[in-house]
Amino acid sequence: MNLLLYVELSDTVPFTYQNSIFQKVQTRLPGILVYDCDNHSEPLTVRHAVDLLSQADTSVVVVKAGAGQLGSLRPLLEKLWQPAANRLVVCEGQNPVVEKMLGLLPPETLLKGLADDYLDRIAQHLGG
Repeated sequence: MNLLLYVELSDTVPFTYQNSIFQKVQTRLPGILVYDCDNHSEPLTVRHAVDLLSQADTSVVVVKAGAGQLGSLRPLLEKLWQPAANRLVVCEGQNPVVEKMLGLLPPETLLKGLADDYLDRIAQHLGG
């Protein structure tokens, strides 16, 4: 299974976001499983994201780090520390706690910011 996981931290409750990454990846790679959660998600939702990461053959985790607290996301971010052969983590935005946690990842598995070629990088990593 190939997985695109989108994680958002926000200090605004409730919030809605337009997830153009999902739409673009699904258009380009229709067989990719996409899932999202945020720091206001129920623990069960986050646990499901952790389980999906464990099961994925290849995964891309996009973390949109805003001003919010980690909330229920801590187990998910800690899961990223566990070695995984085909995982890419993209961090967009700034949050001191998230930056510290993701700073522990091997540099070759972490991209900071969504550059113009982000869709190409994500698609290439997911096999498309």
